[in-house]
Amino acid sequence: MKAKEIVWLDSGYDCDHCGGEILRQKGRRPSRPNNPYYRCRVCGCEWTLQGDVVHIGGGEFCREAQSRRIGPVLAEESDWLTRLSRIPRWLQVVIGLALFIILLRFGGFMLFRLLLPVALIGFVVYLIIRFGQEQQWW
Repeated sequence: MKAKEIVWLDSGYDCDHCGGEILRQKGRRPSRPNNPYYRCRVCGCEWTLQGDVVHIGGGEFCREAQSRRIGPVLAEESDWLTRLSRIPRWLQVVIGLALFIILLRFGGFMLFRLLLPVALIGFVVYLIIRFGQEQQWW
């Protein structure tokens, strides 16, 4: 099956996250439903023609704008992720290693042998869910 070529037209809007140019899709992508949408050229955020967010870009400004858009009630629920991202990466690694050493010391390698399959299964489930969200299966 041959996919149609996608043509992007200028919508006349600017992104409220990064200030980039927002383009309107004309055509169809095989991995998306047949609904046209808007997409920011810079950050990659996507909106329906009615203004509902389809995909949030990976930038920090994108997440902040989305948390302002959904209101303070839902922003508080995801506030733990914001607080976690403020902790430096090196400190997160040190805390993780310390917890791992404590588990090995007090639980022994038997506990490690039992936790490793659970961790691998959890990681695979996380990857499947993330892939499904990117493909808009749910």
